[in-house]
Amino acid sequence: MTAKTKATGEPYTVTEYVSRLNDALVDVSGEVVGEVSELTVSAKGHAYFTLKDKDTGYVLPCTIWRSRYALSGLKLDLGTEVLVKGRPDFYGPFGKLSFITNTVELVGEGALKKAYDKLKAKLDKEGLFADDRKRPLSPYPKKIGVITSTSGAVVHDFSSNLGKYGFKVKIMDSRVEGQESGPDLILSLRAFRREDIDVLVLIRGGGSMQSLAGFDNETLVREIAAFPVPVIAGIGHHQDVPLATLVADGAESTPSLVAARLNKSWSEAEQNIALCQVGIMAKFTERVATTKQNLTADTNSICSAFQAVIEGGFAKVDRTFATAEVVFSNIFNKYTKAEFAVKQNLIKIKHSLSATQNKFFDFGRRIPAEHQSQLTLTERRLAETANGIISRYDKYLLNTDKKLIDLDRLISSQNPKRQLKLGYSLVRKGGVLLKNTEDLKIGDKIETELASGGVQSEIKRLL
Repeated sequence: MTAKTKATGEPYTVTEYVSRLNDALVDVSGEVVGEVSELTVSAKGHAYFTLKDKDTGYVLPCTIWRSRYALSGLKLDLGTEVLVKGRPDFYGPFGKLSFITNTVELVGEGALKKAYDKLKAKLDKEGLFADDRKRPLSPYPKKIGVITSTSGAVVHDFSSNLGKYGFKVKIMDSRVEGQESGPDLILSLRAFRREDIDVLVLIRGGGSMQSLAGFDNETLVREIAAFPVPVIAGIGHHQDVPLATLVADGAESTPSLVAARLNKSWSEAEQNIALCQVGIMAKFTERVATTKQNLTADTNSICSAFQAVIEGGFAKVDRTFATAEVVFSNIFNKYTKAEFAVKQNLIKIKHSLSATQNKFFDFGRRIPAEHQSQLTLTERRLAETANGIISRYDKYLLNTDKKLIDLDRLISSQNPKRQLKLGYSLVRKGGVLLKNTEDLKIGDKIETELASGGVQSEIKRLL
């Protein structure tokens, strides 16, 4: 039998007894179902209401503090049947017993559907579901925040389908079942505001409207709309899409599809790098082939000119060295033009190679750091190819210059006019250089070329 006085035998003060009473009331926490029959919301946001038993008419005064009321995402209305969870408390200053409510949720599919339709229409009118307010996912998301229950298979499905692109994933465990999950989801969302993430993901499996009711929480919907980074919802839904899915910046029907969405830009980047490598090497192969053709054509042209000098030029020297000088002059002019064309081609090739390399390097700078290593081999091959082409051109021009210099020296050394300075002369008949008297007869006119000037003579006698 419970003692009616303190151990000292003295009676309790009112305050002491109220305190002892509340200590005892902690053990009678529970869940209560009833109909809201009275409701007052104070200026501070606290809700005071009465639950009524429809069968007996009994009533239970209830209080839900502002923060808890906001997290519930519900707006209490008279006549609404609700389930509340909490504990009783006797408030000494007023001498009143009240059930301190921690959570409140609607009872029955009909009530949920009615509340869902009403809230959906309200939020839709505010524009929270409009496409133009949804934010695109960043091109290469890396830091991912995940809100879900870690006890189910959802986390495994999501993680196993997430590509190996260096993602940094932080998972926050939360209730995801029933209306009671709403406050948990809201608090998790607020906690992630302090985290450095690129995208936030809400995932869970499918279920009935009642099991997904936490995702129809008005406060949760507004938190998602105001979240600083894009939010993707992967909530298996009922025929009425959860409001959290409607307000999210992106939505998929399963956690696996959410993972695929996060992989997409990285996967496309890999494909683009591969295509770019193939394209660049194809362009370089084409440039090498074109350069080889140009080199061959230029070389054949100059070699043909040299061959003409070698095969026919010196034979003409025997008849008239002036012809050889003209031939060499023509060949040299042709070479000069060919050399100019080759150098111009070389300049164009250098510019082309440089532009192609710059395009590739610019593309590489836009690729995430995780994929830069894949470009190293291609960059090295580009540099080697470009340097090889330019080196072969430079070597070709140097060799050709040397051949021309050697040819000029050879012609100069064989020039008969060099002998005129030593006292020799050149005798021509009709412009043709004479070698012996058999080509002359009495009366022929001849021209004698000296080191300085010349004379004309007539043959009077042959020796």
